[in-house]
Amino acid sequence: MLNPEEDRINDVANRVHTVLQSLFSILQKPEYVINELQIRRVLAESLA
Repeated sequence: MLNPEEDRINDVANRVHTVLQSLFSILQKPEYVINELQIRRVLAESLA
């Protein structure tokens, strides 16, 4: 059983992992022109 602090850290780590995976998947696609709006959208979706 995780204490609340560990649970919170775990949740943040999972969110960061999701964000990094999303950004990495965008960077894998050469047809994308990476811009700030796309990155903001991905971050918003990942953290929702």
